[in-house]
Amino acid sequence: MIKALSEMNWQLIIGVLLVSCLVAYVGDRVGMRIGKKRISLFGLRPRDTSSIITALTGLLIALGTLTVLAVASDSVRTALFSMKYVQRQITELTGQLQESREEFAAMEKQLFESQSALLEKQQELFEIERRLEGAQNDLVEVRARLVQAELEKDDLEKETEGLRESRNELQITVASLRAEAESLREGLDEVREGRIVVFAGELLSQVVIPPGSSRPQVEILLAEGQARAAHFVALRFGALPEQVSLSLSEASRERLIESLSGSPYRQVLRFLSASNALGGEEVVLDPRTYVSRSVYQAGQILLTQTFPAGLKREAAENALYGLLRQVNALAVSDGVLPDPLHKTVGNLTATEFFEAIETLANRPAEARVTVVVDEETFSEGPVRVQLRVEDV
Repeated sequence: MIKALSEMNWQLIIGVLLVSCLVAYVGDRVGMRIGKKRISLFGLRPRDTSSIITALTGLLIALGTLTVLAVASDSVRTALFSMKYVQRQITELTGQLQESREEFAAMEKQLFESQSALLEKQQELFEIERRLEGAQNDLVEVRARLVQAELEKDDLEKETEGLRESRNELQITVASLRAEAESLREGLDEVREGRIVVFAGELLSQVVIPPGSSRPQVEILLAEGQARAAHFVALRFGALPEQVSLSLSEASRERLIESLSGSPYRQVLRFLSASNALGGEEVVLDPRTYVSRSVYQAGQILLTQTFPAGLKREAAENALYGLLRQVNALAVSDGVLPDPLHKTVGNLTATEFFEAIETLANRPAEARVTVVVDEETFSEGPVRVQLRVEDV
């Protein structure tokens, strides 16, 4: 209430009241003067004239009030002189406001619908993004699997190629084995017929290469080894050494000469037969080289064994064979190279062997048999031994 009073235009109100009082006072004075003088206007009675003047005074008060209000307030002036225009504008503005409100309501509704549609679109977008992320993850996984598949494909191709090569090699091997089997069948038939003179892996000859041998010396010793091999083969089927054909590739020969020339070690060169050979066929040589060292000294005792008295000849022979087999195993373990085919290393004349049997057979007392090295023995052998039979 106090706020409403404070906001009123008291200056305008006071001005209107003062003007009204002034006009009323002036009208009253004029009416009194006219009444006293009994003035008559337009032939009217003084009383009527006073009433007219009073009415005019009220009219002037109203006009004064309106004038003051019009002068003092734009709103009052507008209300007095432009009310219908204002009302028309208010009506129009009210209609526009209503239309605006309706448009606003429609826009609110449209906005609400748009927001709902936006939420749906956002939800769809979120779903699409989620699906896209899943698709990207699937794509990464598929790419990784594709790379793995390509690697596996390469591995499979390589493995397939390897299997093809293995198959080809196996086919070649099978063909080779078939040929070898056929050769073995033929060889077996030939063995049955007694026509093979040299067996695969058989030792044909060996020569010693002294340490520091020059190339010419090695070439001479190499030729000597081949000549011994030819002589050995010739004796097998009753031919001359010149009739024996030996095969040694030039590359193998050159490697042998290079490796043996100037060597600081004593070496032995062995020629083995690379395969079975029939009488009159070419013999393929398989050269082998070994470092040779001194294994036994002359007079060195290898084994000593005591034999009981009264041995029969056959028992004495078997006992000596057993003793020599022990000597053979001992020599191999000590580093003497055995014969590749027969695995023997010893050398004892038949005369000495049978003399020892005769000495042991039917002996009245126990005898001690001592195996003694006959001469210095190197790795290439053979181990030449003597049998000494003595009483215990």
